[in-house]
Formats: sequence, C-alpha cells, structure tokens
Amino acid sequence: MLPNFGLKLPAFEAAAVALSLYFGAYSVEIIRAGLDSVPKNQIEAGQCLGLSGWQVFRHILLPPALRNAYPAVTSQFVLLLLGTSLASQVAADELFHVAGFIESRTYRSFEVYAVICVVYFAMAMSFKALFAIIGLAAFRWPRRR
Repeated sequence: MLPNFGLKLPAFEAAAVALSLYFGAYSVEIIRAGLDSVPKNQIEAGQCLGLSGWQVFRHILLPPALRNAYPAVTSQFVLLLLGTSLASQVAADELFHVAGFIESRTYRSFEVYAVICVVYFAMAMSFKALFAIIGLAAFRWPRRR
C-alpha cells in the first residue's frame, strides 16, 4: 500500500516494517492484558499507603503485570521468528527465500525443506529455552500459594 503514496522500500526494509508493526500491535495488546490482570484492590491498597501514581505503577502494578504477560510475549516472539518466512513473499533474503532458491537450483525439495524445518525448530526451541531461563531468573517470587 505504501507505493500508492510514493514510498517505495527495498524488500528487506518493507518486511522489517511489516513484521515490526505486527509484533508491536500484538505485544501492546498482551501488555495491556497483563496490566488489566492485576487486581484493582492491590492498586487501591498502594494508594491508601500514600504512594504516588508512579510508585504504585512501578512497585505494585508493573511486577505482577510483567510476570503475567511474559509467557505470552515470549510466545509471540517465537511466532514472529517463525513468521519471518512470510518475508520471502516480498523477495527479502531470509531463510525460507534462500531455501526456495536452493530448491530451484537442485530440484531436491524434500531435503532442502527438511533442513529448513530442522533449522526453524532448533531456533524456536533455543529461544524457548532462553526465555524460560530468563523467566526463571526474572520472576523468582511465588505466583500463588
């Protein structure tokens, strides 16, 4: 749609902008849901203790909201990683595009796409493990008793 307004981007930049907008929109909604997940009585308790609005947000609202939203944000990141294969549709040089190029030269579809499948799987599992370690380190306090 941007070329209709006179803005023409190279393939990689167009894919980066589109995927950034996609990830940003979902992430904002996930963070909003995380903020809404904190019970209102905790916010009211902080206000009753005389905390300022910023202190209530920083000390009472933000930590449980981030803890609640963290799994969804990390899942969205892995989905974004897997969604980068859509960038090959605008001729951006990425993994799936390169696989299509190799497949067109060698005519070995199964082998090429099996390797790409393993690479995507390895990347997804690596990021999942990394995010699990970060989550355990960042959110050590108990959730509920």
